[in-house]
Amino acid sequence: METNRFMSKDILVESILLTFKFFEAVEYLPTRQELLDFFITKDLDKQFKRDEINACISELIESKNILVFDEIYLGLNSWDFATIKRGFVERVGLSKAIVKKLKKYSKFFKLISPIVFVSVYGKFSETNFLILSDELNLFRKFILRILKIKNPIVMHEADFKYKNHDIRSAFYLLKMPHVFAKAGAYEKFIFKNPWIFDYFGNYPVDKISLNYKVVL
Repeated sequence: METNRFMSKDILVESILLTFKFFEAVEYLPTRQELLDFFITKDLDKQFKRDEINACISELIESKNILVFDEIYLGLNSWDFATIKRGFVERVGLSKAIVKKLKKYSKFFKLISPIVFVSVYGKFSETNFLILSDELNLFRKFILRILKIKNPIVMHEADFKYKNHDIRSAFYLLKMPHVFAKAGAYEKFIFKNPWIFDYFGNYPVDKISLNYKVVL
């Protein structure tokens, strides 16, 4: 029984370190809360409780396997924090600028009735993401081009199945900042794509409708 407990602890530590490796791959500085939200485990049959993960994170911080940067971010002791932070801050600034610009167009999005959701997607939030209730005619497409939405990722409510099922897509879909949304559109989309939670099974459901101020 004791052996199983230690094996379980080893799996938990391995999963926490794996989650850090993912954040490193997407060049994102996680907070403790984000580490808990996006906790990854290879063993889908073994789900850990958030308080178990949190306690293990505290132990790894105490043993210096995990470092705390700027009293906010967590990272591995092998990370070049200054370089990662510089790129992260630049990316967040760029994302905020894009979102601020697009939010000025909210009144136009309201006038284009097929649009139910507008967001920005990707590491630099450089790609527009649209959910539509119907096809856009040429005039409405022209309006979107004027608004600098030229080649968006388009989804339709009739389908709602996002085809690229990789872990980066799962992360971006949960973290992408929203520019315009009709009530319930984003929540409905996420729950129609349950594969997202195959990667992030610990993600709190109550946060799905609270993600509007997040930038990548």
